[in-house]
Amino acid sequence: MQNIFNHFDQVGIAVKDIEKTITLMNNIFTWKFSEIILFEPTAIYKEEEIAIKAKLAYCFVNGFKIELIEPISNKSIWQDYLAYKGDGFQHFMIDVDNFEEVKKILEANGGKIVQSGKALKFKGAYWTHFDFIDTLGLCLEIINCLEVGKRYLTEVSPKGNGLFENLIKVGISTEFCEPTTDKNTWQKYFNNTDKKIHYLLFEVDQFELAKEKLEKNNIPIVQDGLSKEYKKWGYFDATKLLGYYIALLSR
Repeated sequence: MQNIFNHFDQVGIAVKDIEKTITLMNNIFTWKFSEIILFEPTAIYKEEEIAIKAKLAYCFVNGFKIELIEPISNKSIWQDYLAYKGDGFQHFMIDVDNFEEVKKILEANGGKIVQSGKALKFKGAYWTHFDFIDTLGLCLEIINCLEVGKRYLTEVSPKGNGLFENLIKVGISTEFCEPTTDKNTWQKYFNNTDKKIHYLLFEVDQFELAKEKLEKNNIPIVQDGLSKEYKKWGYFDATKLLGYYIALLSR
């Protein structure tokens, strides 16, 4: 059976202050974000048609597209997420070629449509957020550009560079990192935030240099060890600054 969810497009991070977050990410990771875009669509928010407003910025890192979202209007799923969980990973976006089939699958698994709107640059396409906050810790955003014969790509595509370019994994603490002992970063994070994206994992050539840079930016190492392949790994606590951990794995 063909996997209809294999066109992964982006991870969306809701933030309270997009300018501050861009500066911080540039200082830590040397990531280059696009200019901030003002997003002002008419959308359906919890069955109500409203005008929403948000600031957006994008960055591409090793094939991952990262979208920062600072909501401006009072009513939006991004504002809801910030109020409920604070800064953090609010959604994954997937481009699909059969929206109705995907909708049936997501709704059958507990997903509820909480916000939707027309894709401004793609006639006939639309984006839809399905709420999986209580089960996955985030929303799934579905866009159907493939269904109308397009491929969703952001026009601006600045790229990261340096130590933190090789982003290889986004870890979800409930589904993929279920803690079984009491004393570890996963259990601490789960106790504090319930279900939420737990970390970004980078594979690095220079572990100690990356560690030094994180610690200089007030992101201390809180858990470390060796993998089965004797590769060094470490978790760094960026929860107060970014809302999640940074994980490093030596190459």
